[in-house]
Amino acid sequence: MNLSGLLGNFSNATLAHQPENSSHWKPFPIAVLVIICLGAVLNILVLLTFLKSGAIRTPFNIYLVNLLITNLLHVVLIKPLEVASNVLGGWTLGYSACTYFLYALYIINAEMIHAHALISINRIWAVTFPISYKYRHTKVTAIAICVANWIYVNALLLPQIIRDAVWYRELQITPFCFLHVKPQYSLIVFTEFWCYVVPAVVIAGAFPYVMCKRRKRTIAFVTEEPNPEIATVGSIKVSLRSGHKGTIRPGGPNDTPSELRTSGPQRSSGYMIFTALTVTVLVCWIPNIVFFKMNLLVEYYDTTVYEIVASLFMLQAVTDPVFFIISLKDIRANIRKIFCLSV
Repeated sequence: MNLSGLLGNFSNATLAHQPENSSHWKPFPIAVLVIICLGAVLNILVLLTFLKSGAIRTPFNIYLVNLLITNLLHVVLIKPLEVASNVLGGWTLGYSACTYFLYALYIINAEMIHAHALISINRIWAVTFPISYKYRHTKVTAIAICVANWIYVNALLLPQIIRDAVWYRELQITPFCFLHVKPQYSLIVFTEFWCYVVPAVVIAGAFPYVMCKRRKRTIAFVTEEPNPEIATVGSIKVSLRSGHKGTIRPGGPNDTPSELRTSGPQRSSGYMIFTALTVTVLVCWIPNIVFFKMNLLVEYYDTTVYEIVASLFMLQAVTDPVFFIISLKDIRANIRKIFCLSV
């Protein structure tokens, strides 16, 4: 049973079959190079807008910045080496560079889907415990969660990378840089499940739950019977009963704090981003996860299918910043300012 991986796989898992060597450019690596350029430009552009505008550096947007940074690392640190190896027909950079590449490949790819999962978990927290979310979810909290997630991913994947580098790597036998699966098969199956399957299930399950909770809150807000003795002025309620004129009672619909209610456009933008990112995971990640789990478990491999799922997977680094630009008015305004200043 040949359980080995290849550098040119553009994958989040280890392939059991090695494609034929190639020493010239083909359509697939050319397409990857185009995606690298687009992904780098778009992610850097959107990141600059977050850095230049304090108004959009909210606690929730910390998770978006984390996702953009992960996407940027993916297209800058991993993809160029994969293209080079694919074009040259093998790994030519040596043992140490192979260790670096495998670390970056596994850690960053895992963090990409975990960054999406953090956004889904954040939305679950917001709709399930809105008061706790309002008063406990700060920028410091968001940064701490993102940092803790990076530590978690490293703790989960580092053992197999270290074991491979110390005991199982045999570059003198094959010209490819890959993680040896057979000697640590059980460990890799376990980590693949926790790194990719669990976050995908969380993301897929969070979307209907969050939307259902949002719909219930919207219905409760719309169907609340108005009290003729209470007039709402701005975000406060003023009693109109005789003898109590001018009495101010703070609150809002269902007596929830006014800070918990956002305006229609802001809320629509937030849920638009959440919807778009969920669709991205379902379209770009699920085929990739299914394909490589089949490869890992039953050694299934088809070149055409691989190129399709790999292309979908790589598109995430382009679609994420595009969705942010489409959904967030402030980002569009800042981008226009950047281009106006450069003209």
